[in-house]
Amino acid sequence: DTTEILLLANLDIMRNEMCSKNSERDTDHLMGDSGGPLICKNTGDPNESTKGVLVGVVSGHARGKGSFFTRVSKYYGF
Repeated sequence: DTTEILLLANLDIMRNEMCSKNSERDTDHLMGDSGGPLICKNTGDPNESTKGVLVGVVSGHARGKGSFFTRVSKYYGF
């Protein structure tokens, strides 16, 4: 499993970025999607139970590997 191997690697993770991959779909973000939102639901906060929460902005993607997002909270005081 690639995830287990990456967890063992000595890599610096940039705190202002995050990665995402949807294992339930074959599609991902495409060229022209940069700047689009990454919305999360069910954050556990009762004040957000019926809302989506903006957590990232599309920065790029690697075909079949997932997408890269700028972590919004690092640039705006949420």
